[in-house]
Amino acid sequence: IASNLGLGDTCIKKVPELRASGKGAEARGLMRTALAARVIASVAAAAVVWLAAEPLARLFFKMDGFAGLLRVAAAGALAASVLEAQQHLLWSLQRFDVFSRVMLVTNIPVRLVALAGFAWGGIHGYLGVVVAGQVALSAWLARVLGPELKGDHAESPAATLRYSLPYYANGFGRYAGLQAAQWLTGVFLPPRMLALYYVVRRFADYLILMADALFYPLPTRLAQLRPQGLAEVGRAFRRAARLTALILPPAWGIVAGLSYPLLRLYGAGQYLDGVPLLVGLAAIMTLYGPYGLYATGAYILGRPSTRLAYESLNGAANLALGIVLMSWFSLAGLVAAKGLALLATLWLARLLFRRQFVPPADPPGIGFRTWLDVALASALVAAILSAGWLIPPRAVTVPLTTLAALAGGVWFMLTRLTEHDLATRREASPGGGARAADALAWL
Repeated sequence: IASNLGLGDTCIKKVPELRASGKGAEARGLMRTALAARVIASVAAAAVVWLAAEPLARLFFKMDGFAGLLRVAAAGALAASVLEAQQHLLWSLQRFDVFSRVMLVTNIPVRLVALAGFAWGGIHGYLGVVVAGQVALSAWLARVLGPELKGDHAESPAATLRYSLPYYANGFGRYAGLQAAQWLTGVFLPPRMLALYYVVRRFADYLILMADALFYPLPTRLAQLRPQGLAEVGRAFRRAARLTALILPPAWGIVAGLSYPLLRLYGAGQYLDGVPLLVGLAAIMTLYGPYGLYATGAYILGRPSTRLAYESLNGAANLALGIVLMSWFSLAGLVAAKGLALLATLWLARLLFRRQFVPPADPPGIGFRTWLDVALASALVAAILSAGWLIPPRAVTVPLTTLAALAGGVWFMLTRLTEHDLATRREASPGGGARAADALAWL
C-alpha cells in the first residue's frame, strides 16, 4: 500500500486513451515513469523494514528471534509490489491473456510448491518459495513488457505523482475501512458468531471476485473509446451493462438457492444458522453489478478525486451503519448495513458518472428493466432450488427441483437473448465466443 503511489490506477485510466489517440510515445513514457517510481518506492520501503527488522519484530511478535522472518517478508513485499506494478501495465495494455496466466500461476502452482517448501523449511521455506516464484514471474514479465516500454519520451515524475495522489489516498482509505470492519465485527460479535460471519462472508467474497473478473476489461475499453466521443463510450457501457445483467444475477441466485447444502457441507452442518445471512448477502450482491458499472464509468470519465469520493462514502457508511445496526440486530444488522452502504454508494457513483455527460450526449443507463427482469427470474430459480433441500424426501425433491430450476433458467435466458447480444459475444471473442454464440442462436 505504501509503495503503490496510485500509479497503477493512473496507467489503467490514461494509457488506453493515449494509445487510442495516437500518442503511443506518451503512453510508453507514462508506463516507464510509473514502473520506475514504483520500483524505487518498493525498494525504499523494503529497505526500511529490513534495517529495522529487530525492533519491528519485538514490537509485533513480543519476543526475539523473528527478525529473520520479517526480513524474508520484506523481500516478499518488494517482489509482490514490482509484480503488481507489471500486472497493472498488462491491464493498461489490455494484455489479459498474459495477465490471466500470471494470476493463475501466482495463486495455484506457486502456492502448491510453497506448501512443499513449508514441509521442508517451515514458514521460512514457504515464504522463500513464494518470493522465488514472484521473482521468476517478474523476470518473465520484464521480457514480455520490454518492447512496450521502449522509447525516449519521459513523463514528469512530479506531475504524474500529483495526478495519482487521490488514487494513493484511496488505497490507504480502503485499507483503513477494511481494518475498521474487522474491528467492528470483533467488538460486537461473540466468537461463535464471528466464525459464522467469516464462513458466510467467504461465499459472498467469491461472488464479488466473479463480478470483479467480469469488470476487468471494462475500464480500459471505456478509456480506449473516450477519444471517439461520449456517444461511443455510452454504447459500450450499455452493452457491458446488458451482458453483466445476463450473467451476474443468475450466479447470485444459484448461490442463494444452494445456501443450505453449501453451509451443510462447510463445517459439517455447524453453520446452518447462516443460511438466512447468506441468502441476504447474495440478494445484496444484486446491487454490486450496477455499482461496479457506474463506479468504473465514473473512474474513467471523472477526475482522480471521483474514485476517492464514492469509495470513501462506502467505507464511512459501512462503519457508521454497522455500529448502529449491529448493536441492535447483531449479524442481521451487519448484513443490512452492507446493503444500505452499497445502495448509497451506488447512488453517488451513478450521480458522478452521469455528470460526465453534457448535452448533446445523453448519459447511458444500465437497463433497469433488464436487471429487474433477470433478478426476479434468478430469485425464482433460487426459491425452486431451496425448496428441493427443505422439502422431504430430498432424494426425490432435490433432483426434480434442480432440473426444474435449470430448465426454467435456461429457457428464460434464451428467450431474453437478442441477436445484438450474440453479435457482441462474437466480437468480444472471435474463436470460442463465436462458436458459443452460434450454439446459443441455434437454441
